Amino acid sequence: MKLISELLQSISPLTIHGTTDQEVSSIEHDSRKCTVNSLFIAIRGTTTNDGHNFIEQAIQNGARTIVCEVLPNILNEQLTFIQVADSRESAALLSNSFFDYPSKSLRIIGVTGTNGKTTVTYLLKQLLEFSGEKIGLIGTTGNMIGNTLVPTNYTTPEAPELHKLLAQMRDKCITTVVMEVSSHALELKRVLGIHFSAALFTNLTHDHLDFHGSMNKYAEAKQMLFDSLDETCIAIFNGDSEFSKVLSQHTKANIFFSGRNENSDFLITDETFTTTTTQFSLNTTQYSTPLLGKFNIDNISLCIGLCVLWGMQTTDIGHILETINGAPGRMERIQVNGRVAVIDYAHTPDALENTLSTCRELLQSNQKLTVIFGCGGNRDTSKRAKMGKIAEQYADTIILTNDNPRMESPDSIINDILSGIYYKDAVSINPDRAKAIETGILNSGETDIIVIAGKGHETYQIIGNEKYYFSDKDEVLKYLQ
Repeated sequence: MKLISELLQSISPLTIHGTTDQEVSSIEHDSRKCTVNSLFIAIRGTTTNDGHNFIEQAIQNGARTIVCEVLPNILNEQLTFIQVADSRESAALLSNSFFDYPSKSLRIIGVTGTNGKTTVTYLLKQLLEFSGEKIGLIGTTGNMIGNTLVPTNYTTPEAPELHKLLAQMRDKCITTVVMEVSSHALELKRVLGIHFSAALFTNLTHDHLDFHGSMNKYAEAKQMLFDSLDETCIAIFNGDSEFSKVLSQHTKANIFFSGRNENSDFLITDETFTTTTTQFSLNTTQYSTPLLGKFNIDNISLCIGLCVLWGMQTTDIGHILETINGAPGRMERIQVNGRVAVIDYAHTPDALENTLSTCRELLQSNQKLTVIFGCGGNRDTSKRAKMGKIAEQYADTIILTNDNPRMESPDSIINDILSGIYYKDAVSINPDRAKAIETGILNSGETDIIVIAGKGHETYQIIGNEKYYFSDKDEVLKYLQ
């Protein structure tokens, strides 16, 4: 419990109507979650939802304090109304105060980039746990307090949920939190006020342009994380990305680069690949890992760099990497009667190219590569043709299917992908994703690779307004003998 007067010290309200001596039991942005003495923050949505339309419902559910940008026409004198210029900013600052600034008691690592965030957080969790630390994880596949999984709906939760989660981690004696920081979270101020000890940048490629509008705007959102760092922080960038120089230009943090450029602080050399092992050197140390692909070397190198800077021995790091696990649904391999099925979350042009090019390099001349994928509905349409072109470039067989079509016509989505494919007659189309996976596996030869891309760890499919259980992994496992 906190008094309104205590919480008000963290923001600069425009006007206050009502008492500030009232207690606040919780901070909510969802009116349905309000209970007695909740503080409800009316946040304008990015599309049509506007929290101001749910103020009355929040009050009916018990809220006694309302934070909003536009005051209701009639003010209930038994309630407290606080008008602010920016509800999202206030949500972050009030939540941080309500939970007693949890990030100040934790060492928080922020990981941002288009692809690789989830893998990097999973790798860091395993590496740091070896040192005896108790690690919290926040990201796409769920949040973890030690080994306890806490489900999530967002890569980076909204500010009230995020600060509550950090407070739970602090109270459970977590020492370090590895956290995916999405561009949406940065743009929508979900992480405002969080003190990061380190931040890592994986890459920046075509994605989320339906939200950001352009690659420059997308980069500006990512840059917010690094601009928020102070002189005590570490920032490590993928030196092979053209955006690293831009993102690092204003940060006060101690800057390091990992990559194949000879000026890299952590230099990648001597890369070799097989279907089971990836080997490489970072500076003068050789490493071996079961994680496949050049892009995973990029991810691992960022992790090694941070661990070395924080004092971990390279011999310990090497030992862990030999048996380290990747994130669920990220280049996840399943042996299927001689074939290899690879389940991967790749849903951007760059990620799909990384996955397919990696698998292509692992095949012998008599082996074939099949890719099964679709694209999400009501999302960035400009990437679809690009993904079709990439699939044609690398795969021997293409099967187009549904991803999460949502409210968009599946046929329309598939036609957008087809527009990037020259030899359309060579493409199979089956909107039923389970049937598409069945076709891909049964029609492939022994020792072939079948890539099932787009959904990865997800255990659902959204068709229209309905959300159905669906797992690529479960479908693949049906064909194990």
